[in-house]
Amino acid sequence: MLDLRQFAVLDAIARTGSLAAAARDLHYGQPTVSHHLRALERHLDTKLVERSANGAVLTHAGDVFLAHARAVQERLRVAEDEIAQMRDHGQQLLRIGTFESAGARLLPEALAKLGAGTAMRVELVEGEPLGLMQQLLDGALHCALLYDYDGDTTVAGHSLRQQTLELEPFKVLLAADHPLADDPELDLADLAETGWIRSRSPLEASERALMSATGAAGYEPKTLLYSEDYSLIHAFVSAGIGAALVVPSVVDGRRSVVAKTTVQDLGMRRVRFVSAVRDGALRQVVDRLEALLMKAAGVSSVAESATTP
Repeated sequence: MLDLRQFAVLDAIARTGSLAAAARDLHYGQPTVSHHLRALERHLDTKLVERSANGAVLTHAGDVFLAHARAVQERLRVAEDEIAQMRDHGQQLLRIGTFESAGARLLPEALAKLGAGTAMRVELVEGEPLGLMQQLLDGALHCALLYDYDGDTTVAGHSLRQQTLELEPFKVLLAADHPLADDPELDLADLAETGWIRSRSPLEASERALMSATGAAGYEPKTLLYSEDYSLIHAFVSAGIGAALVVPSVVDGRRSVVAKTTVQDLGMRRVRFVSAVRDGALRQVVDRLEALLMKAAGVSSVAESATTP
């Protein structure tokens, strides 16, 4: 039989690199750590940890199992937090994932209106789309604002409800005094020697759009730096030493920059509200939040709403 202490032991071994260090971390005796590890390996009938004079490392099977064990531990932590809130304050806990730009524009007013007349505590978790999606699937989040490159099927195949809130075209961010800043439309071929501020992740929507468009223009973009920090991006671009791909909603009008369309198709960034709540009292709250976010985003109909199988 699986025991949550076995999960904790495997986690501690992975983090600390030895059974002795795991025992200190958990305030167990080392024999207790060895006992729980042996019991888990017997239950799974496979070796999870390789031990040597230099310490201990997880096998591939150990890494795979630990990922699931951590998801279970996180789900239980959330459940304990929810029950504690209901017990101590008569509140339900709503955990919402978000990313910086859309979260700052869409969430505050919607959450302020959502709070009226509800016994609800909201916890916001900021992150990147893939991480937030995994937390939705693991049950650590109830709902989230996600973004992707329009046409992706990130949610497909999962039992998650989704509603498109925004579609924004990607544009090239240039310094206001750039030689091409006054052109009605840019050709990316003219920016082949430009240094680009790019995302660290090849899966990031802006990075995929940039690689696709510059590829169509016949070159691979030169990298000035990697950053997702819009303040830093604006600082470098306004100084005239780089370009970036952005959507209009993140352009800071206080900076000396312009956002330009291009001959090439840069594609669109899609912002979606995704929910893992299917029934129960939280469903009504999440539905109301979705309606408030749709209003904030100017979406007048629920016709775009879709539920994956």
